[in-house]
Amino acid sequence: MPDAVPSAEHKSAQPVTPHGKNVDWRQKSLDVLHAEASNGNPMAQFHLGTRYERGIGVAIHERETVNWYRRAAEQGLAEAQNALASCYARGFGVLKNYHDAEKWWHLAANQGNTDAQLSFGVMCDQLHDDPEEAVKWIRLAAEAGNPEASEEISYRYFRGKGVEQDETESLKWERLAAEQWHHAAIELDDAKAQYNVGWHYLQGITSETGSEPQKDYDEAVKWLRKSADQGYAKAQRELGSCYQYGRGVKADHAEAFRLFSCAAAHGDAKAFFRLGWCHEYGIGVPESRSEAIKWYRRALEAGDSSAESALDRLGS
Repeated sequence: MPDAVPSAEHKSAQPVTPHGKNVDWRQKSLDVLHAEASNGNPMAQFHLGTRYERGIGVAIHERETVNWYRRAAEQGLAEAQNALASCYARGFGVLKNYHDAEKWWHLAANQGNTDAQLSFGVMCDQLHDDPEEAVKWIRLAAEAGNPEASEEISYRYFRGKGVEQDETESLKWERLAAEQWHHAAIELDDAKAQYNVGWHYLQGITSETGSEPQKDYDEAVKWLRKSADQGYAKAQRELGSCYQYGRGVKADHAEAFRLFSCAAAHGDAKAFFRLGWCHEYGIGVPESRSEAIKWYRRALEAGDSSAESALDRLGS
């Protein structure tokens, strides 16, 4: 499946500070960033929170993440409000609370933050059983260029959720998402976006119109490789599948196994399953029932339900 839209960190390469200066906060040293944040600069506070969340130059620290996001959010910075809402939704540094998440997403959504508009729309559905209101907010994000929101609108047209079911309209929004992902992949050199471009080429869904999707494995491999080279696990796993089946590249089971292993090292549940499959059937590695069972169990524990039937097949 396609992945989430790049985070606000990636979208804010040249933010405008309250002092009227263009600053690339990602290039600032931790000391400078901390000093600016302590002096009350909300953009510095947001980026400092991001570093604590991701462990960029510092150890991951959940409470510090929330502390800095909250300080920026209370000053009205939409990116921070969206990030703080995500912390509440995940229980990252705070007790999980969907109503608090909804509150902060609503504030950010009203400022035009498209990630927040998408998330707030989902909350309208999940918390209030209001799919029509959900579609209103998600469509705002999609029309503003958020590819994940376009994917969600496509899904809702396909299922008839909050809108009248319409497969033609669903395909239209899917193609718009493909175009938006492509733009982000080129403009931002973002690994998530590159993965999604590759995924769409694998499915044969591009911005070009036509009665039938046309898969393009060569283009898929090109974009998946760009993403995989940046260490993006899902791209490593899908590129591994291309090597396994000879899609867009010459089949190479050893390379497929290597790429699955790279993705697994990042905790990708589906990569765990692929490694189980490789060990079961001797794909790029000698057959080993015990190793297959080990990886299938890890996949199941990580949430890949397809591993259950594999374990049954092996009598485990």
